[in-house]
Amino acid sequence: PYGYPNWQWSRPLHYINTPSWNCNYDRLRDCVNDVCVAGALNNYSKRAIAADFDDIQHQEAIMFLVHYVGDVHQPLHVGFQEDRGGNSVRGKSLFLNSKQE
Repeated sequence: PYGYPNWQWSRPLHYINTPSWNCNYDRLRDCVNDVCVAGALNNYSKRAIAADFDDIQHQEAIMFLVHYVGDVHQPLHVGFQEDRGGNSVRGKSLFLNSKQE
């Protein structure tokens, strides 16, 4: 959503952040009011098949649904809150194609 002002409302829907002291997902704790990617998947799955929606609304729901399925497969989109989506993780660079192997 960066660079897309009309879509800023969707920013928290791309992630699940869990406390680092507990390595599991708890919907009530980690997705309050369904404001996380799991909540977005649930919402847009229902919207994609809603009988009272028109074709444009179904298409938009499916587009969001496909995007959010991709988000949950990104390793740093589902992780510890303190990691800030990987922005707080420090490590050494590794170049797999280097001649020093």
